Amino acid sequence: MDSSPLLVAVMGATGAGKSSFINAASDSHLRVGYGLESCTSDVEVSTSLVLNGRPVTLIDTPGFDDTTKNEAEILRLIAEFLATTYKKGQKANGIIFIHRISDYRMGGVARKNFRLFKKICGDEAMKNVIIVTNMWGDVTEEVGAARENELAENELFFKSAIEKGARMMRHDNTAASAKHVIQSFLGTVPEVLSIQREVVDEKKSVADTGAGQDLQAELQRQMAKYSQELQNLKEEMEAALQAKDEAHQDEIQELNDNISDVQGQLARMEEAYNTLRRERQMDKRDAESKAEEMAREMAREMAEKEESFRLLSEQTRLQETKIHGMHGSIIVVEEKVQDVETKTREENLQHRQVVEERLKDQAQAHRAGLDKVRQEVDKRLAPTTTAAQQRTKTAANDPAVVPSVVGALPARLGLIDDSQDRWKIFKQKLHDLNAAAEQGVCYKLVFLGRHGQGYHNVAEAKYGTEAWDAHWSTLNGDEELTWGPDPLLTPLGQSQALEARDAWLAELSCDIPLPETFYSSPLKRALDTWSLTFAGFGNDEVLPKEQRKVTVLEDCREEYGIHTCDLRSSLSALRTLYTSPMFTFELGFAEEDPLWRKDERESKIHVVERAKAVLDVIFGEPDTTVVSITAHGGFINGFLAVVGRRAYSLPTGGILPTVVKYTPESGTRQRG
Repeated sequence: MDSSPLLVAVMGATGAGKSSFINAASDSHLRVGYGLESCTSDVEVSTSLVLNGRPVTLIDTPGFDDTTKNEAEILRLIAEFLATTYKKGQKANGIIFIHRISDYRMGGVARKNFRLFKKICGDEAMKNVIIVTNMWGDVTEEVGAARENELAENELFFKSAIEKGARMMRHDNTAASAKHVIQSFLGTVPEVLSIQREVVDEKKSVADTGAGQDLQAELQRQMAKYSQELQNLKEEMEAALQAKDEAHQDEIQELNDNISDVQGQLARMEEAYNTLRRERQMDKRDAESKAEEMAREMAREMAEKEESFRLLSEQTRLQETKIHGMHGSIIVVEEKVQDVETKTREENLQHRQVVEERLKDQAQAHRAGLDKVRQEVDKRLAPTTTAAQQRTKTAANDPAVVPSVVGALPARLGLIDDSQDRWKIFKQKLHDLNAAAEQGVCYKLVFLGRHGQGYHNVAEAKYGTEAWDAHWSTLNGDEELTWGPDPLLTPLGQSQALEARDAWLAELSCDIPLPETFYSSPLKRALDTWSLTFAGFGNDEVLPKEQRKVTVLEDCREEYGIHTCDLRSSLSALRTLYTSPMFTFELGFAEEDPLWRKDERESKIHVVERAKAVLDVIFGEPDTTVVSITAHGGFINGFLAVVGRRAYSLPTGGILPTVVKYTPESGTRQRG
């Protein structure tokens, strides 16, 4: 498991909620502002969070509309910090931009903040950017969704960033929501930011970077605006003074006040502009000395965190050693018991062996006869079967296969053919089947994926299936675990989802057909599995962004009722965590769970009916041939029952490819 540190920078306007987000995620105590003055006037670091076994460093940055420093000073502060981390070999895994959805509109200051943010990051790093909208409690769902849609589709706001790979997510101000956002960076490849490359690699001054030049242009525009406004006010003042009557005294005072305000704004703009100009003339040795001082401080904090993590790992290893020792003692006792039992069974075993040998001989003779008949039938019915067609079968088709032995992710995803052209041969066979099919008949390749391990899976293993079904499944948790309602993935479950992603990527060199359409269960463990597996591809050449979208179907969920782990979250809560356009909830998706009952468990027959409904949806899409479904063990077996396949206990995080044939007369049935 990857245990390298995760580095995430958090940016946004003053008062957007950056410090509150970091405090919620890491239980830190960064200062939070509720008035007009900014609290984060320097870059701050939080290192108290560990996710999926990886220490997370969160960087809190001041906004460019800071009340204690001008914009040039803020840019220099951020640039020096990011340059220092880059010199130390540390690149950002992710960058978060916080925006208040409660803002009536995205004004000039907010747009300037985001424009500078894009210049700091650069186009290449946009795929590692998440735009987080918060303060949803201050607006209605309808108003918030409308603003969210406008932000995503308007060229003046976030559209250009989203087109280059950035994503939007909602934050509901809870720790779980903040951690969910950060978990989205677990599968990303760290990127060098544009301002890091310009300052460190290209030896540019901050003023000469793309962000610095953009800020200078903005400051010049603002100075020209305020100079013109000041000139207009002075002319109005001169006209009022010439009148000199009492009726104009109030007007003269108001003009004086306005002139003072504009002079103050102009002075602030000039100060920021001059700061940028002076920056070009600064002694580089002084700048490097300051950067080294910041680097040493950050290195010290990170070293302390890494040492704490090392000690925690050592304690875990010692505990595991003790547990292994206990297991050894248990094994000794079990061996003694087994010896006693063996002695008492020896006589029965001898007799049983004789009987079994006779039965085995009879069974072999029977199978030989069946094989002979089968071979004769195959010769008559399928004389044109080729070796290439045989290779398109998967290991899971073999009735003798044991799923726990095959594993969740067998080599080549279970395809028996191990040649370099295996998936090309498979795709050609699928194409030939559809080309030769009668009217109305079609074949599709469906990749069935089971979610990674959830906390309910851990609980069932802890108490045993019988006790789980009888009692524990009706509760929300015990003193150690929380498994209901709608539990999340465990760290192991997250790793299993990432291993599924790696299994897909490993087959790309052999031209595996990638899904054209994705479907998922509405339960969080399935949605998170899909996100870690497919949203983490992060390469438009492999899987185009417009294709990395999933439709959430109610019918794809696990058997429901009684078990609290199968009670889904509300639509509002799901939309907060799984935002459009990547996640689309089917038309008519209810706000609250309409199916789950605390005193009634869904029947297996009804699960099969739901699976049949999902197949109808899949085959109602005529333009797709390869489909992915991320769901659950119960649903997958319902699906297999519809297509005429035997039940298959797919392990958590597993993938089971299945070719399905559809005929208008008889519905769907398994073909390959």
